Amino acid sequence: MPHGHDFLLTVCVSSDRLDERGFVVDYYVLKEIVDDIVVKLNYSLANEVLGLESASSELIAERIQRMIAEKLGVDRGRICIKLCGPPSFCVEVEC
Repeated sequence: MPHGHDFLLTVCVSSDRLDERGFVVDYYVLKEIVDDIVVKLNYSLANEVLGLESASSELIAERIQRMIAEKLGVDRGRICIKLCGPPSFCVEVEC
């Protein structure tokens, strides 16, 4: 039966070097990407939005990682995702 969860999403981006402005990633660009994903997931079925057969926290985190990496044009190994749901249980998809 479909049901909802509240999650806390933490995104980290790593790099071997900084860009010409001294950034790993522009926070405003990252915020736009993450906000777009969150808006799509808010009050919807994650498996339908993300194209997953099963909507485990691990699969959701991995798909979010892939989406962010694709939008930033970086290897997904550069994106670390921590997805926490109540009561403070978390999964991590790390670099």
